[in-house]
Amino acid sequence: MKYEPLAHFLRTEAFDARSLSFSEVEAIIGAPLPPSARLRPEWWSNNPTGHVNAQAWLGAGYKTEALNLSEETVIFRRYDADRSARRHPAFGALAGTVGVIPGFDLTEPADPDWAGLYD
Repeated sequence: MKYEPLAHFLRTEAFDARSLSFSEVEAIIGAPLPPSARLRPEWWSNNPTGHVNAQAWLGAGYKTEALNLSEETVIFRRYDADRSARRHPAFGALAGTVGVIPGFDLTEPADPDWAGLYD
């Protein structure tokens, strides 16, 4: 896969957040980015459906943010995939079928002694 070197870079560098220029991304993948990467913010979206580029960084545990097309930079920020999945709207719909109490965030432990129990 063309973007596997980017996924490998993100996994092995293990930073919380890092700005990369488009040129740096091209050096990492060993190929030029498609023209749409320089023209369309959607190319950098965190939507994995049909986007092998997003699948690479999401699969490595990162999301993109602070895209700047004019300066050709983007920030890759680490995220907790398990916790993000629990906050996904589909999870909320599923949780609603088993009785979620409005106003309570069940994705975080209420008791600090329980913190980390589900991580």
